[in-house]
Amino acid sequence: MQSELYPSPHFEGVEKRIEINFRVAADDNKSTGGIIPVAGGLRCLSRAALDVCMTAAECEIVSVRSNEKFDAYVLSESSLFVFADKIVLKTCGTTKLLSAVDPILERAASIERLKLVPSSVRFTRSTYLFPEEQREHHVSFTDECEFLEGRFGHLGSNSSYVMGSNFDDAQWHVYVAGDFVEETKSEASLSVECCMTSLHREHSQHFFRENSQEEGLTAVPFVSSEKTTHDSGIQSIFESFSIDDYVFEPCGYSMNGLNEEYSGEYSTIHITPEDGFSYASVEHSNVDLNANSAFSVSNFVEKCANVFQPGKMTFAVTCHGGRETTNAFFSSLTSTNKDLFCVGETYSRPSMCFQQLPKDQGFVAYLTFVKTCDEEGPGRDKGLNIGSVVVSESVNVGKKVAYDPRSETPMCILDAAMSSGDSSETDDSLRDSSTDEFVSYDQHDELAGQLLQRQQRSSFV
Repeated sequence: MQSELYPSPHFEGVEKRIEINFRVAADDNKSTGGIIPVAGGLRCLSRAALDVCMTAAECEIVSVRSNEKFDAYVLSESSLFVFADKIVLKTCGTTKLLSAVDPILERAASIERLKLVPSSVRFTRSTYLFPEEQREHHVSFTDECEFLEGRFGHLGSNSSYVMGSNFDDAQWHVYVAGDFVEETKSEASLSVECCMTSLHREHSQHFFRENSQEEGLTAVPFVSSEKTTHDSGIQSIFESFSIDDYVFEPCGYSMNGLNEEYSGEYSTIHITPEDGFSYASVEHSNVDLNANSAFSVSNFVEKCANVFQPGKMTFAVTCHGGRETTNAFFSSLTSTNKDLFCVGETYSRPSMCFQQLPKDQGFVAYLTFVKTCDEEGPGRDKGLNIGSVVVSESVNVGKKVAYDPRSETPMCILDAAMSSGDSSETDDSLRDSSTDEFVSYDQHDELAGQLLQRQQRSSFV
């Protein structure tokens, strides 16, 4: 379903995402014991009821797949996941995601024999590529927060954050309210949301139904969405997932993945491949860190980089509940440093912002990687690896490197400082940007003046 603003010379790939957790209302606790059956609750909502909610957001369901834990819907603009006690809605373009909130709350409260009310909410998004085209409730982050406060502010522990530098073209916006710790108890759950821009132009041809006639590019004939998932390398990111994929006319790609090994985990990918405003998002969520202790954010980052080879990648890692587990996980996230050769591409040293959530509910870590551009040939320098993604060890005269300024927001920042003389000397300590110990990115590298800022939304060849 398209808005009245279409057709448009470009498409807003950046998604808005809301996750609403529900509980049984207090007056129903005696009769139900507060327990929501895995096959009941929100999953009892009819297709007609869900259609009403999606229509309010100006999108529609195009496909559905289910397992014992949840139902996964591919939408005309992104995805919907329905658990017994949780709904996750993600929409792109100029859709009005927050307009679906009231219909969702109304229908959750009217489920037969089970009155459900919200217990917590998390709203996230990156910076819109075309913010001037957003509409009702999404004109600005302030506008979005005002709406969310009106519906969820009474849950308490409500906070909002904008993570990343004010000089960067991709910041991470977060609104949270309610108590995630009470819901998850001792269990720690993780979600990783990845946003990528300036996708590799030739690789993007996988996501066109009609062969591209752009000069210098190899046409990739469209056969099926399943073949697209395999040939593009997406299948390699989620090898243990059952994938429901869809390729749009004339271009664009969406998929939902249901983990066959850990049935509560899900993934979703959405791609806008057009040159000039290309964008892809990859998400892996609802990871139970106690059950799936082998999950690695660094491996996930590496897989995304290898498949899409974007000009820029940002990763938002959100961890709720299980304080000891989240602390250990954060330590592992920030302590992996290895020297290795990058296969294919090299990315600049990552900037990382860290935000503690209210009442020890967990944290959000926001990482930014920018590809370096080598004009001297395909050879790449050996670099320092942060979580299996190579970052540039030094800036060489004659190379153009995209400049990504460090965050200077009042929060903890991971400064992966590197000595120009010895790559083994690194400083991975957390530093507060308000103290004198913090060294800005400009001061850190004397050659920063030679760095060229990558043009916003420019295509990568």
